[in-house]
Amino acid sequence: MERCQGGVDKGFGGDGAGGQFAFGDDAFGVGFAYVANRMIGHGDARANRLVTAVRECLRV
Repeated sequence: MERCQGGVDKGFGGDGAGGQFAFGDDAFGVGFAYVANRMIGHGDARANRLVTAVRECLRV
């Protein structure tokens, strides 16, 4: 989950089957979860775009 945490010491998260994942970061006071309605598998491009958008909003 390093891509989600951005190397922040207070970040945490986990991933699951079908590309679902969640993460939080106490330093930024943010939590995020992604749950798809079908099992696409590892490397879901939609999830990657969402994580990128969250990081851009936080300026990480």
